[in-house]
Amino acid sequence: MPEQNLRTRAALVRRGRLVTGAVIALAALTLSACGGGSGASSTADLPTGLEPQPLAEPTTLTVSMGTAAETFATILLADKLGEFAKENLSIDLVQMVSADALPALAQGKTDVAASGIGATALNAVNAGADIRLVFPGATKNPADGLYVPIDPATGKPKEVTKIATISGPSGIYIVPIKRYLESVGKTLSDVTFEQIALADMQAALEAGAVDAAWVNAPVTTVLDATGQYEKVVGYEDGEYGVGYFLGPNLREDHPEVGQAFVRALARTTSDYLSGDYKTDHTTVNAIAESLKSTPEAIRKTPSMTFAAQLPTDAIQDAQSAWLEIGDLLEFDAPMDPSTYVDPAPLDRATQTS
Repeated sequence: MPEQNLRTRAALVRRGRLVTGAVIALAALTLSACGGGSGASSTADLPTGLEPQPLAEPTTLTVSMGTAAETFATILLADKLGEFAKENLSIDLVQMVSADALPALAQGKTDVAASGIGATALNAVNAGADIRLVFPGATKNPADGLYVPIDPATGKPKEVTKIATISGPSGIYIVPIKRYLESVGKTLSDVTFEQIALADMQAALEAGAVDAAWVNAPVTTVLDATGQYEKVVGYEDGEYGVGYFLGPNLREDHPEVGQAFVRALARTTSDYLSGDYKTDHTTVNAIAESLKSTPEAIRKTPSMTFAAQLPTDAIQDAQSAWLEIGDLLEFDAPMDPSTYVDPAPLDRATQTS
């Protein structure tokens, strides 16, 4: 049968092919859990709902992604290790930042957005964009954290007044940052945020341009090696900053395709990304190839936590923090999760509804 491409309405204006940023690609850090990914399960081993149900025709999905990183390992492995193929699916990855990716998804120019879950996404939903979060990226990355210089006189972290982040205060990292500030008797109104590229954060800290930075690997390992900084707070379970959004193409026009996509992600999480998946050669090699890295580089960092769940507590807490800061959200009260999450495809795949 001829291949079905869901982008029949108009040609996609591409922002460029997906590229792997060396800095973020190596940010493969996370919680080391017990056990490990055991490779592909047989159909008989799979829970009801996760077994492949191939579409009648080969179908290609256009998926936007900012920069390939291990936090998106679910989709990368589903592609690399054949879980999409089992559903008669293939994906076409295109590079787009969230500010472009979410409107393109809402307009039906793409089928899926692998995107940040931040103020930009929620503002788009509030403005009427027909996009919903259906599956998470890594649900915990323990390497990321707020780094503060140590005062040589006291041996303790210095006072925090200006914080460097890669996108101002608009990321989910605002939740652990607020948690730390409260632990030292401060509020978000007591600090300012400076948007600084990850590669420039160490220089900004050394120059005194900022006195704290929310840092991702590999910069975390560089700062740790100096002995001059303390990681004062990091993510807790369920505080995740990226996920997979579906738009009208897969939620309304072709829901069976959207279901197949989510089913493949859930199966990949179960088969390849459970526990300490970095003990599994197949998984590590596939991640390395997808990120244009090496197995040795991937294994230098602990396994992230991946789960076929959609916790929203951190997103709700982030909204409260963004409203406290002001000028980030285009609405006055936290949105209910039902307005930005569509749990139905995942619920059907995991037989929870």
